[in-house]
Amino acid sequence: MGFTTEGYFRAYLMNEEGIEKNIFLYLPHQIVVAYKSFIHEIPCNYYTQAITESQAICIDHKDLQSLYLKSHGWERFGRLVAERAFDIANNRAESFFFKSAEERYMDLIRLQPDIVEHIPLYHISSYLGIAGPSLSRIRRRILRKRYDFNRG
Repeated sequence: MGFTTEGYFRAYLMNEEGIEKNIFLYLPHQIVVAYKSFIHEIPCNYYTQAITESQAICIDHKDLQSLYLKSHGWERFGRLVAERAFDIANNRAESFFFKSAEERYMDLIRLQPDIVEHIPLYHISSYLGIAGPSLSRIRRRILRKRYDFNRG
């Protein structure tokens, strides 16, 4: 488990053809963890990679368990991390069921307005579950709406 002090990370799957699909983007000051693998101490089904110059503070499972035994504060920390990890994963899954690609993009931009300055668009389109040209159309449509709104 790590906490990003700076930089961006991604978690991704690779299919049989070697095509990568981003499943999570981790922003600065977030917990980076494959939580199921971490708590069960089993290999992960996906990869995690820094995609910008990055730094993270990391702790292994055994050391975190030791901290839990020493302090209720650390136990609370563990519960809050677990709740946040669940919330992120749940929101991500629900976004694919209930939101359009444009809404997912707008949510990402709302949460991290400068993300497109730091992460290549092909990583963002993969994370959103759309092809690069579709992301370009979405971005163009949003710019047009803003232009029309400012003119009007």
